[in-house]
Amino acid sequence: MTGKTEASKKDVNRAVSWARYTVAINLALLAAGALLAKTFHAILILVVAGVGLVSFFGVLIIASFLSEEPNLNKGEMRKALTSSLILSFLTLMSVVAFVEVSSMDTAKTLIETFKWIVITIIAFYFGTRTIKEAREAINRKSQTAK
Repeated sequence: MTGKTEASKKDVNRAVSWARYTVAINLALLAAGALLAKTFHAILILVVAGVGLVSFFGVLIIASFLSEEPNLNKGEMRKALTSSLILSFLTLMSVVAFVEVSSMDTAKTLIETFKWIVITIIAFYFGTRTIKEAREAINRKSQTAK
């Protein structure tokens, strides 16, 4: 029992370390993007993409450590994808809000499209979880009724 507790503490510590690295890299990307945005307008899309990639792999690694399973499952991938897209969307919104964008029409179209993608993903993320929990509750009730 003690060995498993020590192993889970070690995994939690590793997950916390990866969370710190993920946040630090994302903040560094945002700071670099803000500093370079006035000179290079193309850097903004790289910042948004960079935050998305770092968040995806960071959350995937963190979820993998915390699940205590050697293989990835759908839940871990779903968490990583959802958090990555939401953080990318928030980064895009902050970039457009605080940095002068040369073509505002393109930025508005990009934000509107990305907004609907994020809304759809959030709806599916929470919708499937709710349906799964409802099915499990129905199955438990039917098992206890027998």
